[in-house]
Amino acid sequence: MEKVITVGRDNSNEIVIMSDFVSLKHAELIININGNIDEITINDLNSKNGTYKNGMRIQTTTINSGDRIRFADQEVEYQWLLNEVRLFKDIGEVSKQRYSDNFLKIKKTYEEFVEDINKLKEADNKRRILIQFTLSMIVALIGLILWIQFNVGMIVMLLSPMVGLLMGIVIKPNPKIQQDIKDRTKIFLENYKCQKCGRKFGTTSIQLLEAQGKCPACGEIWVNENI
Repeated sequence: MEKVITVGRDNSNEIVIMSDFVSLKHAELIININGNIDEITINDLNSKNGTYKNGMRIQTTTINSGDRIRFADQEVEYQWLLNEVRLFKDIGEVSKQRYSDNFLKIKKTYEEFVEDINKLKEADNKRRILIQFTLSMIVALIGLILWIQFNVGMIVMLLSPMVGLLMGIVIKPNPKIQQDIKDRTKIFLENYKCQKCGRKFGTTSIQLLEAQGKCPACGEIWVNENI
């Protein structure tokens, strides 16, 4: 019996990797939950920035011990991926006993922050696209008027998309959104820490902390590798 496990940036995936470069639905892992789960097949789901095995971009491949897997800009070890997959062999979903309560709080802090920042960046990007489109339409309209009234302006109309593109480059980010990002980042950096010893983790990804399995300062065990 096969089990399909999805990997991506969206929280609906079984394995969530928080990176702007990872697609919402980036790849899928296929395992035989009745057999040897050490054999994992990876299918890239037409992701924008690709899935890689040992530095080579792949569409479908089987991975084994020693392979290095990269989803866009996020590289993971085969063993880490295997540990994630093992959670689905019998119960089909992540066991709540795998992580300590401390680590779950750390992970929640990280994932909520990344989700908030992605939403803010997306909102600012939509604003830029709207401005580009509006400016292009204005230039095209001016060209159309000149062409109708004076039989000139065709070049202006043809160049209108380029004008919008160039304006999009010089348009500054929304200062309110940028300030909001700075404020949320400051709060995140204060709260992204070990709940036991208070060690702050800065910009270290949650995937790296999970791979370590314990707090680098106090040594508290976060991940139960036996589950």
